[in-house]
Amino acid sequence: MSTSSHSTVVASTPEVGSPCELTILGNGFFVVRDPATSTNYATQAGHFTLDAKGYLVTDTGARVQGRINGVLSTLGDIQINAANWQPPTFAPNPSMVCYTIDDEGKITIHLSDGTSFLRGQIMLQNFQDPQALVCEGNQLYSNLSVAGPLPSMAAPGSNGLGLIQTGALEILSARPLHYWLN
Repeated sequence: MSTSSHSTVVASTPEVGSPCELTILGNGFFVVRDPATSTNYATQAGHFTLDAKGYLVTDTGARVQGRINGVLSTLGDIQINAANWQPPTFAPNPSMVCYTIDDEGKITIHLSDGTSFLRGQIMLQNFQDPQALVCEGNQLYSNLSVAGPLPSMAAPGSNGLGLIQTGALEILSARPLHYWLN
């Protein structure tokens, strides 16, 4: 039996720059993609915001990766909005009131007509040799393939990965990553 906790993040259709503070409770890294270069990075820093198009991004604009459709079958950039969704109600043009992210990374959009739908799921990655990751600045790490990633990103709480807690940030020390891994 799965027990999921939910935290509500209030947004207004969505509000650009609204904070989303996520912490991984246990093992794992968020994977983010630079939209200009399509380069993937790993990070444990969970201070994200929504950009003008509703993408969940880092301070540098790298987009958080995960399952991006309601059936959780496609990997890509996480977008938090009600775009491309046909409501099963007769209410004209319901708007997004808020969204929730549960401890398994599932994102639910809540609409003004009282309906809600699953928008996507934040996925995590882990590495056999995290010390092989190279710090690129801004708490982003490259060299993912050399560090021995899982065969594919996985849902929080599976494959030895931690769960996600919303509304809290881990205070990162100035100590190097390898200090925390030993």
